[in-house]
Amino acid sequence: MRPRARPKQNENLEETIKRLGAVFERYSGRKPMDSYWYNDLDEERPYKGSFFDFLFLFFWVDDAQRNPSVHAIGNVARRLFGHKK
Repeated sequence: MRPRARPKQNENLEETIKRLGAVFERYSGRKPMDSYWYNDLDEERPYKGSFFDFLFLFFWVDDAQRNPSVHAIGNVARRLFGHKK
């Protein structure tokens, strides 16, 4: 019997952000991470830029329910688009 591999954490989040990146680029004409920056003084939304505004709007339809977390969204987006190893 082969050992089961542990499921990749945030796999669905990665796929969703990747697809949203393609939508963002197609309709805005800009690369998702072209204008992003990080503001460590803003604890609620440290990831800044048009693509992150788009992601937060998509994921946080109800602002009281911020799930996934800002850091989960930011880390996945940065990794997917080559800004984090």
